Amino acid sequence: MAASLGESSRLLLIAVELIIAVAIIVVMVLSLWDLMVEVRTASAQLSSGNTAAAHVTILIMVDLVIIMLLAADLMRTIVISVREGYISIRSIVEVAMIVIVREMVATSITQQEINTVSIMELALAFLAVAAAYVITGMFRGGEEAHQGCPQAP
Repeated sequence: MAASLGESSRLLLIAVELIIAVAIIVVMVLSLWDLMVEVRTASAQLSSGNTAAAHVTILIMVDLVIIMLLAADLMRTIVISVREGYISIRSIVEVAMIVIVREMVATSITQQEINTVSIMELALAFLAVAAAYVITGMFRGGEEAHQGCPQAP
């Protein structure tokens, strides 16, 4: 009974991870498509001499590239978790740090006037996640001991 329950939960975890992986692949494909559209838009804006609009379009392209990098990192985390039988919390914390930095950059670039309160909130969130990253590093020895063990939490 306990063995079948463990196998069922393992299969459920794999199914959920596969659904997330498919969603990430869709996000990556859509972001790549948007990136190609933005490249065409930027080249048209530059050829017409509209450098201000091209600047904004290039910033949008950088944001799309960061989104694709985040999606690729999440996909790597999912593939490793399926292969090794557990989800690495440290990898999830790394992605959270990148998301916060992306939001800081996007917020500071897109706003005409920088909102210091929102930047400070993001900085505090980054510090909290960075502290979580350090704390998970302290307990990483236990995580390494579970590598390759399908029963690991």
